[in-house]
Amino acid sequence: MIEYELIRSNRKTLTIQVKPDGSVIVRAPVRLAKYRIAKFVKDHETWIFAQQEKLEKYHENMHVITDEERQEGILQAKKIFPERTAYFAERMGVTYNRITIREQKTRWGSCSSAGNLNFNWKLVLMPSELLDYVVVHELAHRKEMNHSPRFWAVVEKELPDLILLDIMLPGQDGYSILEKLKKDPKTRDIPVIMVTAKEAEYDKVRGLDSGADDYITKPFGMMEFISRVKAVLRRSKKQMKDTLLNCGNLSIDVERHRVLDGERQVELTYKEFEMLRYLMENQGIVLTRDKLLEHIWGYDFDGETRTVDVHIRTLRQKLGESGALIETIRGVGYRIGDRK
Repeated sequence: MIEYELIRSNRKTLTIQVKPDGSVIVRAPVRLAKYRIAKFVKDHETWIFAQQEKLEKYHENMHVITDEERQEGILQAKKIFPERTAYFAERMGVTYNRITIREQKTRWGSCSSAGNLNFNWKLVLMPSELLDYVVVHELAHRKEMNHSPRFWAVVEKELPDLILLDIMLPGQDGYSILEKLKKDPKTRDIPVIMVTAKEAEYDKVRGLDSGADDYITKPFGMMEFISRVKAVLRRSKKQMKDTLLNCGNLSIDVERHRVLDGERQVELTYKEFEMLRYLMENQGIVLTRDKLLEHIWGYDFDGETRTVDVHIRTLRQKLGESGALIETIRGVGYRIGDRK
């Protein structure tokens, strides 16, 4: 039988909370019968045990910071935060007053209406991209003391490497903010980690389906959190790397739609660019004319494979000496780069 603390109030629903120490609190309407409350707890027994087991593992794996590590971290924080804050404040055109280094359980930073900034010293244990994001986030409050679209527009100008987003925010929920971030071409590629106390499967699925790269529920271990942040940043940097394609002297910047032959910029039509991109994404692989026709022009293109040959010839001419990188495989198609 599960022991729990019962709190009655003028509410209409029953809720169960498993506290960080594993104890259970049940909140119920004032006049709800005890047997119905007991049945509700019994029906959720499996979930309660799962949460308690999760908390037990969390405490077992939790790294306890020593006094020496704490003192060293605080000294680093007192050096790093003034430097990064001054750097970003100048870039953003804002001012601030006092910087205070704190040790907080649930907040990474804050900004008062007077311009005083507070930072959690534990940020020095995180990747530098995350520390910079918190600094930018708090400085943005010097222009907008809220989390309105205007606030996110200020943050957006600095284009952080990663965004930590809580679902439960005053005035606007995290899902709405995530949706706006993913709709805006300037911010849609910035990885987002949702950090929240909501741990229901529905909330996780909703966050991930809305475009979040990861979802971390509170409480979490510091080491796990750092590892998750690093993993998301690694994936993000790999995807960024994949938008830059190289072969010999040729290079393509997919995001900027730019082709360079050495230092010379090559002007290509849309179809020529897409054909070169497709070849370079499949270096060393022979692509048939039908495959190129299907990928570049689509299934419904009513044309002949001769169209591909014409575009390849024009593409080679525009690329100059680098055009020789495109190899004709007689009777099959084309290939660029060495055979894999």
